[in-house]
Amino acid sequence: GVLSFAEADLPPGQREKLMASFERVLMPGLDKDQYSILWVEHADKGRLELNFLIPNTELLTGKRLQPYYDRADRPRIDAWQTVVNGRLGL
Repeated sequence: GVLSFAEADLPPGQREKLMASFERVLMPGLDKDQYSILWVEHADKGRLELNFLIPNTELLTGKRLQPYYDRADRPRIDAWQTVVNGRLGL
């Protein structure tokens, strides 16, 4: 997946806060030690992109993990985006 921003840069420390906040909203009820996530940042297209990859395995049990199911999760992610955009003036 990707978090994409028209702004080429965000204030120092803001990227890390956004990524942590997104993880909490995307995977409610899961502790950080229950999933793995890889973040890759780039701005080669004139905008800031934070790409992420989440393996579909819950780390403590080895069972399948589905971090995003569109029908169930889109409203929550859209609400998060609205809040973040409002707070940061994006």
